[in-house]
Amino acid sequence: MTPPSTIDHYRITSKPGEDGMGAVYRATDTKLNRDVAIKLLPPAFAEDAVRMQRFEREAQVLASPNHPNIAATYGIEAGALVMELVEGPDLAGPVSIDTARQETAIRTSTRRKSSSAMNGENMMSNSSSPVMNGRQRVLAALRREPVDRAPVCNPTSVATEELMDISGAAFPDANRIPELMANLAETGYTELGFDCIMPVFSVIQESSALGCEIDWGEKGTWPTVRTAAPIWEYPEDIAIPSGFLNHCDIRCVIDAIRILKKRFGDEVAILGKTMGPWTLCYHVFGLQPFLIMTVEDPDGVKRALDKLKEVTVAFGLAQIEAGADALTLPDHATGDLVSAQYYKRFLQDIHKEFAERLPAPLILHICGRTLDRMDYIAQTGMAAFHYDSKNPPAKAKEIMGNRISLVGNINNPVTLFAGGPAEVRKEVNLNLDAGVELIGPECAIPLRTSLENLTEIPRAVQDWYRERGTAL
Repeated sequence: MTPPSTIDHYRITSKPGEDGMGAVYRATDTKLNRDVAIKLLPPAFAEDAVRMQRFEREAQVLASPNHPNIAATYGIEAGALVMELVEGPDLAGPVSIDTARQETAIRTSTRRKSSSAMNGENMMSNSSSPVMNGRQRVLAALRREPVDRAPVCNPTSVATEELMDISGAAFPDANRIPELMANLAETGYTELGFDCIMPVFSVIQESSALGCEIDWGEKGTWPTVRTAAPIWEYPEDIAIPSGFLNHCDIRCVIDAIRILKKRFGDEVAILGKTMGPWTLCYHVFGLQPFLIMTVEDPDGVKRALDKLKEVTVAFGLAQIEAGADALTLPDHATGDLVSAQYYKRFLQDIHKEFAERLPAPLILHICGRTLDRMDYIAQTGMAAFHYDSKNPPAKAKEIMGNRISLVGNINNPVTLFAGGPAEVRKEVNLNLDAGVELIGPECAIPLRTSLENLTEIPRAVQDWYRERGTAL
């Protein structure tokens, strides 16, 4: 990026740094005879009206704190943010842990102010319900109680490459280092304006602790279990390690939840995630061998599920103790692979047991076509069902009624990844019109999803309520 020699009455003198969000220049204020720092947005950003509105809103938030560790904001000039120049060490080199933690705390505080503004927590309610914060909103919706508006929530994962850049926490490290996991996870609230934070981006933490081979991938790829190399062949082979909860990939999640609870308290809902035994069987036996087992040895399948359900419960209890307000429980008995009768036969009673043994609201997640098993799911006692875009919202709500809350179901590949804000808004409205209690993507979002599409979700929800002036 080539800067102009001057911006208004500021004369550019040098360029200390640059990142994906713009370049920072040292400049002289020719009116007041002082040095300042100027952040200049890339041309593509400066020409985008939506990004500029967000940029100006965040500049206003940055200008509000008065803290010795936060640089003062002087103003906005010609698409550039003018700030106090703070001398310091070159951040290209090593940074001490204390310094990094201090910077994280300052960043969190500033973003929290921005998120509160994005969520409308400082605005008058458009309904008869009192204005709620994110945590209150999510927990009320999970209990099917009145809310000021439907919460925006993704119970599986909110992580993109752009959010990795903003937070300084990228895959694969953000899946294995607690502070990085927390830093990336919080952007779902601080950058996107969602009402919850979900720090568990993958579906393989437990499988890693059980001994499965893991491909941790790179920045632009998800970690995966190498199911072609199963660790067990028969149900009798299952042996849960005695130190399961102390495995580094389990501790990472527990510690990240503690970090987030300390940072945000009761301000936003902190969600945990514990994988169900059906999904774990895919991982430890391999997908095809396990599906064959369901036909050839159904009693063996039940023994395997009974053993592995203890992993689900133990990990879930540990996350609740760490501060999780609710748990997502992915258990991928999808209609794309198995019948509704399989769900009833193998999983319904186990899911009822989870609802009894885990003392927090549970959000069951199953991908794919699930209309044929929704009635069974509604009988489990789970708080909510996170459902796929393959299922029409009105039909899903008709089946579920008021027995269980629904979460979803904005399409990932077509709408959030390849579509635009108008398509996102259309699907948000479709869910709200159907009476869906919590609005969000259908599953873990594609890593290259645009922030513009993601921030359109809470914006569309707020507009839907503003236009109607009603509470759910």
